[in-house]
Amino acid sequence: MEPKKLAIIITSVIVLVLLAIFYFWPSYNASCVTKEMQTVNGVSMAGIVENGQNVTVLDGYYRCNKLARDDVIIYNFSGDKNPLIKSVKGIPGDTFSLEQTASGTFIDVDGKRLMTSDGQAYTFDVQRTKMLSLYVDDYHGVIPQNSAIILGNIATGSVDSSQFGLVSADDIIGKVSLH
Repeated sequence: MEPKKLAIIITSVIVLVLLAIFYFWPSYNASCVTKEMQTVNGVSMAGIVENGQNVTVLDGYYRCNKLARDDVIIYNFSGDKNPLIKSVKGIPGDTFSLEQTASGTFIDVDGKRLMTSDGQAYTFDVQRTKMLSLYVDDYHGVIPQNSAIILGNIATGSVDSSQFGLVSADDIIGKVSLH
């Protein structure tokens, strides 16, 4: 094959690969995400994000990217005018269960006990997990599509899934960039 034809073929393949990457790889799609700085107001994520800390919020990130376990997110909680900052602990398709013991109720996801960032098991009283227990029953212990378990970083709970159950991914505003 002539070197000129070979160069054209190689160049064409490279261009097609780059176009495919930009088209199919969502994180390169700048139209999905807008960045904005926000100041954290609250202590529920202490140890990961501190009260008063400025963070970058990637607004709209999940319109183009999948929700991932341990993502720190901003959530539009209907009971509050200010969005909540939480960590994703369970994603669609994960199995989840509640284990009640004498020391409290634990949440297991995919057979593993949920832990805070410093290795403490989330331990709740029975009252706190009433809503979540309804979801365990209704969905046979599987997190449905477009839903998630979100928790703060406080082992005894905060305003999070331990109190109000599974959340709709549609109410997740964006991902928090911690870098």
